[in-house]
Amino acid sequence: MSKGKPWNHAEILRENMSKHTPGPWITKDRKDGLMNIYHADGVQDVALCAKPADALLIVAAPALLEALKWYADNAINMLNHPENYRANDSHVRKARAAIRQATP
Repeated sequence: MSKGKPWNHAEILRENMSKHTPGPWITKDRKDGLMNIYHADGVQDVALCAKPADALLIVAAPALLEALKWYADNAINMLNHPENYRANDSHVRKARAAIRQATP
């Protein structure tokens, strides 16, 4: 960013959002009542939350993103060819599991 130019918040968000820590993520309670969120490797810090419901949603974010990407890529085909998809399809099960993980 050049000196004297105003910050372009949308540009900063786009750049940083593409560099997120890949999942899976886990939570760990702290003595002060907050919750740390780490990568499952236990090394990389992801976030710090005061509310357990927020921590659940953040931890579920990688699975929710994966499910949403699949549905976004396949939505038109699903509408045009519903016979190719079943209610217990593995992608439906993964999406439902991610939603359960994010919901208190």
